[in-house]
Amino acid sequence: MQDLLTAIAKQAGLDRVLFTPAVKQLYFEMAVASGAVTQFKHADSTRNGLSYAADKADDKKRALLFCAYQELFTAYDQFIQMSKDMRPVVILVLRDELGKYSLPNVSPLFLRDTGWVQFWTHTFQEAYDHLCLGYLLHEEKKIRLPVMVMQSCLDGGGARTFQVHEKLNLGSPLKGLESERAGKTKMTFEEAFARMERKKEPPSLPGSYRQLIAALPDLYKQCGYQAKEDSLPVAGKVDKANRAIISLIPAPADIEQNGYDGPGGKCAFVRPLCYRPLAIRDVIEQVADLDALAVVEPDVTPGVLQPPFLGEIAAMIPPGSKVRLRSFTIPTERTVLTENDVITIADFIADGA
Repeated sequence: MQDLLTAIAKQAGLDRVLFTPAVKQLYFEMAVASGAVTQFKHADSTRNGLSYAADKADDKKRALLFCAYQELFTAYDQFIQMSKDMRPVVILVLRDELGKYSLPNVSPLFLRDTGWVQFWTHTFQEAYDHLCLGYLLHEEKKIRLPVMVMQSCLDGGGARTFQVHEKLNLGSPLKGLESERAGKTKMTFEEAFARMERKKEPPSLPGSYRQLIAALPDLYKQCGYQAKEDSLPVAGKVDKANRAIISLIPAPADIEQNGYDGPGGKCAFVRPLCYRPLAIRDVIEQVADLDALAVVEPDVTPGVLQPPFLGEIAAMIPPGSKVRLRSFTIPTERTVLTENDVITIADFIADGA
């Protein structure tokens, strides 16, 4: 995580990387280890951290807030206001269990309808790529939508997913944002006046989302992913399978890459990387021809009638599909599926229960 944040701080030209109380211990460790990286600072509260990031965005500067999703519950009104005001802010949100800061009855899905762009990542490489994507969205495409990168856990998909230590590719797709300000030239009075005359109507939230959906495939390609015009990249694939699992929660790396072969045949595993907007049309078309589909997501917050992710997937299944749809929710403190979890779910839907 230290290499990731140090690289982003430099490559995106960040004024600050702020750590909230829930990740304070990590801040201390990184501040000592990083030596000269003076951008690392501690925010005494999530609300103050969000305010700082919003103020920097107003000044056309960049900051990154690193926090836990449970902390955002206390700043929900601020979260909504930043979306309404279209502040081009990027935050990295940890979904891991954090001791006294944990809120077991609050699902991370409570953030889904806040108007923020949401990427759900698991490995450090995914987190790095999507932080880059967030800054590219603001700086290159000029789309002023706040971005949240929801990271599953602090070990970046290490021992919990039976994955060897990642060799991070930190080759920046940001193309010199760190030197962008130094390269700006001053405008003459005539040029500034002409720009004022050409000033357009302020962007709207719906209009910006339409721009976002059109821009994301190209931005993903800049970050090294393959993306289709009507769909966005996912972890995993549907290949020679008779059933599938679509999950917001990551699984062991070999299962995400190859699926699970069991008594009932092959079960594919697919994990969306972009949750807001959710564009996985080509995946849905493939799973619609299978025998069974399991949708896996974190437990909902008490009082919510239906798991939100299930409802979205069900709405995408075309009429006349033969696929049997089943829902599974996982306790919020569980941020990674085990191999046994996947086997249990795959065998359950194979039995036609």
